Amino acid sequence: MKTKKEDILAISSICNRAMELGIFEQKIDLLMDINHWHQEKPIDLEKLAGFDDFNFMHDVVGIYRHFDRVNKICGGCFEPRAAAYDKEEK
Repeated sequence: MKTKKEDILAISSICNRAMELGIFEQKIDLLMDINHWHQEKPIDLEKLAGFDDFNFMHDVVGIYRHFDRVNKICGGCFEPRAAAYDKEEK
């Protein structure tokens, strides 16, 4: 599935905020992880961007730590607070 341009812009903005908060130094890895996660398990990007710092960091760090980069799957039992899917359906 190809990511929409507006989603890439939103994800890029989210990554910029994560860098400004000092929780990440490299944007590209985080951008790819959030994009892959969003394709497999949709994220409400607007909701994530609007979170306070604590909830924002919870989701961004959780996505980064629980994304399996080798197999390109959302790993572990982590559920982002900004999930845009029915958590009961997973």
